[in-house]
Amino acid sequence: MFRRLVRSVEHAVKRILVPILSTLLLAFFSVPAVAGSPGSGPGGQDGGGTGGGTGGGGLGPPPAGFGAFCAAPSRSDSAVSAADSTTQVAADAGSGGVPAGHTDSCTVTVNFGQVNGGSTVTILVLQPQVFFVACASAGRASCGYYVPMTVTVGMTIGRLSFVVPVSTQPGTLVGLAAQVCSSGRCSSMTAVGVSGPGAFVGADAAISLTGASISATEGQPFSGVGATFTDPDPNGPPYEYSATVNWGDGSTPGAVGIDRTAVGSGPIPVVLSHTFVEEGIYQVAVTVHDAYAYSNDVTVTDQATVGDAPLSAGGLTLVRPDPFAGPVATFSDANPFGTLSDYSAVIDWGDGTSSAGEVGNTPAGLAPFDVTGSHAYQALGPYTVKVSICDVGGSCVGATTQLLVYGFSDGGNFVAGDGSAASGSSVTFWGSQWASANALSAGSAPDSFKGFSDDPGAPACGGTWSSAPGNSSHPPDTLPTYMAVVVTSSIAGDRPRVSGNTASVVVVRTDPGYAPDPGTAGTGAVVAVVCP
Repeated sequence: MFRRLVRSVEHAVKRILVPILSTLLLAFFSVPAVAGSPGSGPGGQDGGGTGGGTGGGGLGPPPAGFGAFCAAPSRSDSAVSAADSTTQVAADAGSGGVPAGHTDSCTVTVNFGQVNGGSTVTILVLQPQVFFVACASAGRASCGYYVPMTVTVGMTIGRLSFVVPVSTQPGTLVGLAAQVCSSGRCSSMTAVGVSGPGAFVGADAAISLTGASISATEGQPFSGVGATFTDPDPNGPPYEYSATVNWGDGSTPGAVGIDRTAVGSGPIPVVLSHTFVEEGIYQVAVTVHDAYAYSNDVTVTDQATVGDAPLSAGGLTLVRPDPFAGPVATFSDANPFGTLSDYSAVIDWGDGTSSAGEVGNTPAGLAPFDVTGSHAYQALGPYTVKVSICDVGGSCVGATTQLLVYGFSDGGNFVAGDGSAASGSSVTFWGSQWASANALSAGSAPDSFKGFSDDPGAPACGGTWSSAPGNSSHPPDTLPTYMAVVVTSSIAGDRPRVSGNTASVVVVRTDPGYAPDPGTAGTGAVVAVVCP
């Protein structure tokens, strides 16, 4: 009983409400033609312009009434039939409707009465407020159809198509009005009954957006698919969509690319390109915009896992006096945005002790960063120094440096001839036979020079030295195990002073048995070059 009552009410609403709505549409959106007034009707494409007349009654009975079935060709919805009334379609949002921004197509037929041959029927789109109708001239919202022969009930007048404005609210009814003109006289505008899937403006089909996990490395450009989306409307053109992204790392949000070649063929990829400055986990929000439906934007949040960029490091070969101070390794970060505070270093000095290294910028032309440290060794000689460098993001790298630490003799420096002090060779740097044991590239040495220069201080390449002859130069009682020795190419003078040049400085591993008496020679092996 209740269901029959509801059905009766629905039919009553259809019978009463549709005419009322049509009347309201005409009253609000149109001005009826005035009988007998020249030019009172809207013009059409095919002779639809109106002239003067004596009023709509002059067309003769019976008056024509029109209906339109709007098929909304840009949407397919078999659930909506031609029998559905405009009111019912509008009330049933799930039944389809033509989405804003899409094309509606309405076929107009004669519902009652007839249209005499030689007449023009003008169909005006009252609602929605469109600016384009396919069959009309620019700027017009009406179509004129010339009827060469009499058209009776059930016969088609023509079809008009129009684009629903993007700003049209879902649920808006499609309103059409008709006017018949014949022999220079036009009838008043009358409402056209509209039915079918396109009888109202429906909500655009919701876009389905799926996110994707993002894996990137800090400082390195990332490019890949960040999301895919599907529009249930298969007729969406490529230019309908756009996308923006918020990277979640504090950088400026912006537009991103859409693979428009995939539109209409399946899920549409959203392509992201970005460089994350630091490692971490970021929430990346991708939004797809539908230009045909402002309310149809959809957002998905991806998780971007940004890993620490790898480090690369290099060791050095160093010859330095003890105590040591200076760089022990250089390194680079694949992340060009790395800063000094990102890194830490530990130096294993090779003698059983370790200390923290200091990270700094290297001189121009070398790697971006270096590790420096200072250390005093208990014994001179070669050491393998190992350096460990880590980034706050977790990347670590190691470097190995070969370090030779040496000392200086007390009170001055021993000297060797440049023709006898090649690297790896045995050399005599002190003794009564010094002159005969050392070859010079520029002349010969005086017999009075025994090999020790009493000039104090560390030797420097390119400098000069001088000494008292014999053991009057007061050589030291003991020698460092690894000792800096001056290499000279020329010696001049005899008494009271002998002098020469410092062509280079080498490190000599001294042999045991030395004594300050010239009768006991000082010998060793050249193991490294200090300079040049």
